[in-house]
Amino acid sequence: MQQTFSRTNVLCLLLICFTNFGFSQNQERTKLPDYLYGEWSNLSGDRRSYNELLINPEFIEYGFRACKYQTVSKISSAVYEVKPEINGPDLQGTYNLEILSKDSIRLKFLNRPAIIYTKQENSQTGKYISIHEISEDLKKKWYATNNHNALTFNIENNSIWYAGKNYNIESVFYYGEGKFSTYRFLVKHGEDYDIFHLRVCNKDYIFLIRHVAGGGSYFKSHPDYPNELTDNPEAVVNSIVPTELRGNWLKADGSNLWSHSLYYNHAIIDKAIWNYKKVKHKGKRYVLTLEKNGAEKTIYAEMQPDGIVSFGTDKKNLITCSLTKINNPEFKSGVQETNISENILKQGIATYSGIIRNFDKSKGQTGTVSVNNVFTGKQDSYLININDDGSFSVSFPSYHLQMVYVSLPQYYNAIFIEPGKETWQLVHSGKKGEGFFMGDLAQLNTDFSSLSFLVFTREMASLQKQADQLNLNEYKEACHNVIENQKKQLDSVYKTQFLSETAYNLMKLKLDYRFYEVALSYDMFRNTPYNEASAMNKEYIDFITPEVLNNKQAILTSSYTTFINRLRFLRFLRKEMSVKHPDVEELGVILKAQGVLLTPAEEALLLEQINFKKDYASAIKKQEEFNNSNKDILRSYSMKLGAIYNKLSPEKRKEVFKTPLDFDIIQSFGKSEGVNVEFTEEEIAVQMASKDLLTEDERQKAKTFYTEARNKQNTDFLKKYKPYSDNYVQKEIRNQNLQNIKENFGSNFSADVMVAQVILGSLSRNYMPLSEEEITEAESFVEDSFIKTVFTIENEALKAKIEANKMKTDYVNNEVPNTEADKVFDAIISKYKGKVVFVDFWATWCGPCRSGMERIKPLKEELKDKDVVFVYITDPSSPKNTYNNMIPNIKGEHYRVSTDEWNYLKSKFNITGIPHYLLIDKEGNIVKRNTSDLRMPNTVKPLFEKYLK
Repeated sequence: MQQTFSRTNVLCLLLICFTNFGFSQNQERTKLPDYLYGEWSNLSGDRRSYNELLINPEFIEYGFRACKYQTVSKISSAVYEVKPEINGPDLQGTYNLEILSKDSIRLKFLNRPAIIYTKQENSQTGKYISIHEISEDLKKKWYATNNHNALTFNIENNSIWYAGKNYNIESVFYYGEGKFSTYRFLVKHGEDYDIFHLRVCNKDYIFLIRHVAGGGSYFKSHPDYPNELTDNPEAVVNSIVPTELRGNWLKADGSNLWSHSLYYNHAIIDKAIWNYKKVKHKGKRYVLTLEKNGAEKTIYAEMQPDGIVSFGTDKKNLITCSLTKINNPEFKSGVQETNISENILKQGIATYSGIIRNFDKSKGQTGTVSVNNVFTGKQDSYLININDDGSFSVSFPSYHLQMVYVSLPQYYNAIFIEPGKETWQLVHSGKKGEGFFMGDLAQLNTDFSSLSFLVFTREMASLQKQADQLNLNEYKEACHNVIENQKKQLDSVYKTQFLSETAYNLMKLKLDYRFYEVALSYDMFRNTPYNEASAMNKEYIDFITPEVLNNKQAILTSSYTTFINRLRFLRFLRKEMSVKHPDVEELGVILKAQGVLLTPAEEALLLEQINFKKDYASAIKKQEEFNNSNKDILRSYSMKLGAIYNKLSPEKRKEVFKTPLDFDIIQSFGKSEGVNVEFTEEEIAVQMASKDLLTEDERQKAKTFYTEARNKQNTDFLKKYKPYSDNYVQKEIRNQNLQNIKENFGSNFSADVMVAQVILGSLSRNYMPLSEEEITEAESFVEDSFIKTVFTIENEALKAKIEANKMKTDYVNNEVPNTEADKVFDAIISKYKGKVVFVDFWATWCGPCRSGMERIKPLKEELKDKDVVFVYITDPSSPKNTYNNMIPNIKGEHYRVSTDEWNYLKSKFNITGIPHYLLIDKEGNIVKRNTSDLRMPNTVKPLFEKYLK
């Protein structure tokens, strides 16, 4: 049984890496210095991976590779170029070996990252062991997992027999942890050296990898055992179910729909797991009696030629099935699973259910289904709890037929769901093109599984990488060519096998909108800085016609969500949006318009402001004109100041940002804090000009009015009514957004979708429901009748979520410890000593923060009974009401610190953006600081396991 090997997949395999050298000993060549010979370790590598390097007078090993020296060239006193004798295409090239010291080298192969190795007598990543310490599970005969079942190699005593040769074991090095524990054998036959890396999966199966060949094979400890890796091969051999009836059976009519599966230990039929009670056999006919919870089911089977078997519960009405797909383009289904032409928008609940074959709860007991909501612009994630038998079911709201993204232990896929329907799947493996579905949408999902080769293509990935090398028209043409080629492949499949009309039309539409979204991604793929002008223009996007924008059916394709996103954020179409926070007088007008009653002191404060502005009107006008005429320079200048300001403590800010500003001092402090900014001559000139803008009399009048006492009154007033001020700013930005959409795209379905995203995006971001008046206003911005109803649906859903959150008890809204700002973090963490702590610096308005929280939800469920704590820290930029509504849905310990405390934390941990993560061990030591392995559940989980020990 041949398998393609990936290093990341060697989780529970016996790994043997074999390389044949066939060394000749008489060739003269440059040699490496003698002190380089021996064992070297990459101490920064993943402990589950191989981090050793063995350098021998006759060969050099790199990762799982080992190569005879073809040539060794001395490039300089400390650099050698090693060209290996080629044993396979993946070893083409040379090694660059740089001697950093007698105990440290840097090794680089081709364009791969260089690795630093350290020489140590006692390796920190492994150890040499004796022959007697080798696992007894290895010391036996091993047979090929193919139809020949031939004896292939034998491991015993001091030797390894492989492919007809007997090798003496020179040394054994043992490395790795737990299930990644591995033996490295250095062996020799005559003058030939080999290297084997062996990892035990179980006592009956091993895996042989030949890196030079790019693949590998399974081996088994008995010739009668099944070729597939299994934990109980004897049970497989002794099963009462004949081998000719086992497997995943597809209907042989050409639909290729999954019918049922018969395994050695149980059957999966009609969406359920059944146990075998008895099997009768007479000639080519079988009768299988199944049972489940006291109920029985009888299955009749009759062998047919060419591997076909007829099955059924009625022996007079059997259905022909095959273990392989049958191509029959003439097959007619006669069943319409869904309507993609009429009434495509409908609100309802969709269900995704299924069974995971060979479910191993040690690999995880939860999964997620991620659902794109095109009307909010969000991706919602729903937790999947998996039962011990591998069965699962999850329901969630949806507005239309759509693809959702399923993540289960060791499995990821995209499948179709629809409101009011259930998608049921047997999850058998992660192989592309494999899809076993039943019930609603079974044909559509089966067909799309067979078209998976069109979803993730090398051509598209290559095009993205080449974008910065192509001009605008070249890129557009390349996009068109890739998509047209994919359409030809689709048509070719349609002619050679059955595809439902629904699947064919949806894939064709998906490819159309994939072209649009990829063509609109030019700036993104080129990593064009945001402060640079877009390369795209209106002439370039001439393919975005009114028909494209008004095609409601496109919402059924997964490309449409990305297409809308690219449209919304086209830089050359987005007008610069600028909203100034209202001052005291302006805020007063806003408050009165909303019926807010002010105190007499506040009324007096407003009156003073109004009178001052009247007297000071000419100076104010002068300042506004100056700011408008220099807005681009002032914006650039302010961003640079802000970058430095945010890095400084409150005390330093007072010292550095005193009036008048000293640019040399500001730049000097910026560099000391790691912020290297240079002010242009233009920026300095504008700043200097601003100093002379007002007359001495105008400056004196402002100084007299804005006393320290009045400034405090103004600050207190603005702080008290900050939620009203923030709401005003958000609404103004929203209105500018809406106006921009209407000006650029007019009135059509896609424009309505973008409008909905603007309005509902703020709804989910602020976690504050809309009022009836705001809903009525929102409805007036769109023409589509269904989208009008979505505003109410989403608003009511948020209200229900907030109410449900009030009943949750698995979160803690903590009071921040009453201590100095620079001691707050230590005071917070001290509460959790003895536990592993995951710290998340976040904000309610931060989309990536909330996406990260959704990703880690399943892992939190798995770890809920462990000594693990999730601590969430935010600052006043998270509005209090939004924060209080949101955190009940985030399991963990929550803290909302003051601005000064946040500034200290930013400085202490070099927080330049959020989310920002820390991992703290049981003793309170910070062991990880915002590293990439803290961002994904699959990389965080091993860290928890490591520090929980």
